[in-house]
This record gives sequence, structure tokens and C-alpha cells, in this order.
Amino acid sequence: MEQLSFPQLSTLRDEFSEPSPSSSSSYELGPGFLAMVPYLPFSGKISEYPYDHLREFEEMCSGLVILGLTQEALRWKLFPFSLTERAEQWYTRTIGSMSGDWEELRVDFCHSFSLSERRNSLPIDILDFEQLEKESIGAAWAIFLHILASSPDLSIPEDISWDIFCLSLDMKSALDLDFTAGGLFAHISPTEGIVILDSLLENSFFP
Repeated sequence: MEQLSFPQLSTLRDEFSEPSPSSSSSYELGPGFLAMVPYLPFSGKISEYPYDHLREFEEMCSGLVILGLTQEALRWKLFPFSLTERAEQWYTRTIGSMSGDWEELRVDFCHSFSLSERRNSLPIDILDFEQLEKESIGAAWAIFLHILASSPDLSIPEDISWDIFCLSLDMKSALDLDFTAGGLFAHISPTEGIVILDSLLENSFFP
């Protein structure tokens, strides 16, 4: 059987002394190693969280020790294989401006795919949604749901869409929902709030 072309592993990190980063630049990782990268890679969708991806990726790397290869060099070599789609495009654009510092890459990655940046990537009709004057809460909710349904590929997390809708309501509607919820409507869980909004939708009249 043909052997995979990657260096010997040691499972005991205490037995390993990392060389200088410059001594690891010539290593090429074989396909067996690349297969260890998480099978659910980060694509940069709004439903994904960069901090979770980095934590899982670094935990995976910390369990791997390759004689002659530093942990930082190992992360640099494996990280692009954990990215797809928008995230892979970000890496291609960004890597040329990096100085080889892993911490610098981490900071840029987390900033580029932070919640605020991902919210800003939403279509303008979602970000700028507002309840119209004299429009009922049920009607506003129905229109908002229709807008969300028209963008199924975005996979917008429930808490983000919930926050956008609550901020879109006028003062009277917000107070009415606070009364219905028995407290601040925006502070209850999205699941509880959706039950209230769906009940209002069922009782709404659409001309």
C-alpha cells in the first residue's frame, strides 16, 4: 500500500520542541493531513460565526504535532483548506497583505465576518425595512416574512431577523406589543415573539 507523504506525528506535545518558523516553509502536507480539516468548512454565510470556526480549527491543530513544523506554520498551511465560497475569496484577497503573523490573520478574519459586517451584507430591502404609517403589525410581519422568503440562500439567523423587525416598528406598535408580551417585547425570545406575531397575522385583514 502506498504511504501518505506527511511527516511523522507525535501525540505527546511535551516531547516536541518547535523549530524556528523559517525551517517549516518547505513542508508540503499530503492528502491524509488535509482530510483532518473539519468536514464542515466556513463559507462566510451570515448564519456562521467566525469565532466558533477559529476555536474549532485551533483546537484541531493543537492535537496535531508534526516533527519539524511549528504550530503557527501548521495553522497557516491548513487554514485555507477550512474555507469555501466567500471566506475562500476573502483569504485569496487578504493573504498577500499579511506579514506571516497568525494573530494578525485571526483579527482580520473575525472582523471581516463579524456580526456587524455580516448584517451589512444583507439586501437593502431587509436592512431598511420599516413599518409603514397606519400599517398593522400583522401586515408588517407578513411583508417582512415575504421579503425573508425571497432571499432563502442567505440563511439569516432567527435572532438577527428578529432584531431587524423589532427595530422597524413604530412607537405605538412597539408599545402595543410590550403590553401583549407583558414586558419589553424585543427582549423576549424570538420563538415566543413569533407566536405572538403569527397570531396577529391570522387576525389581520388584507384588502
